[in-house]
Amino acid sequence: MRSQVVDLLRRAIVGAEFAPGERLTERVLCERFAVSRTVVREALRQLESEDLVTTVPQRGPVVAVLSAVDAAALYEVRAVLEALAGRAFAERATPRQRDALRAALADVEALLDGGSPLADVLAAKDRFYDALLDGAHNEVARTALRGVHARTSLVPLVDLDSAGAPGELTATQYLDHLEHDPNLVVAVELVASVVHRPTVLHCAAGKDRTGVVTALLLGLLGVAHEQIVEDYMVTATNMDRITERFGRWPRYRQNMASLPAEIYRVEERTIRTFLRELDHRYGGAAGWARARGVDPEVERRLAAALLVP
Repeated sequence: MRSQVVDLLRRAIVGAEFAPGERLTERVLCERFAVSRTVVREALRQLESEDLVTTVPQRGPVVAVLSAVDAAALYEVRAVLEALAGRAFAERATPRQRDALRAALADVEALLDGGSPLADVLAAKDRFYDALLDGAHNEVARTALRGVHARTSLVPLVDLDSAGAPGELTATQYLDHLEHDPNLVVAVELVASVVHRPTVLHCAAGKDRTGVVTALLLGLLGVAHEQIVEDYMVTATNMDRITERFGRWPRYRQNMASLPAEIYRVEERTIRTFLRELDHRYGGAAGWARARGVDPEVERRLAAALLVP
């Protein structure tokens, strides 16, 4: 029973049913899983040993909250472990295991294209990694990677491109994110920490808060505004296809029915106004970084990894 509750609660945390920092009340968990407080306490202790739960004085157990340093460290480890698993799979997998991996990948793509619930997509992703690690024939890597995957689910970057409230496309909203969204600082510092390796800034569309992160990174590198605008507008070439896919996802379909159409368009004036105001208010991306307390090493790391002497 204990192991079942541990697995169910772990899946709930990884699946974002509980937010980072949210209290995990024993009474609520007992009712949810129909078990005793003893079982719930044992499950919480197990997940605390996995760094998914933290006990806070005067509050009790809460879902762990990752710092930017912890997030960067996790992604560094994940990059090494997944590269190891991929190389081992290429060297050791049987033809049947290669077919299984292709089928698992096809399942993930089909669920995404079909607008399936997040829980189904995450389950399919787990099956993909199971197939990868079956062919890698390395149980130590399997155990380590499973733990890293669970903890990276706590990184606060998963919703950088959510549709949000009406007007999110406007430069005013972009600047509001700039001044009030702590995830922007986390994202900039995280990318700077891992950019020496191949890095993908993964998102739904490549605009809004993710577009702001990219503009800030390019600005910190000294990229000219015209090039930042050009990079931002690349999303426009694929926006019709992206919105078509959004329409098949329950999460977005409801928003699309209630929000203005401009939310799903890419406007050049938006990014130009944002960059002009960024210069006016902060003197550019570097000034914003200093004002928000971004690690001073960020610019140096970005330049060392991305700029050609």
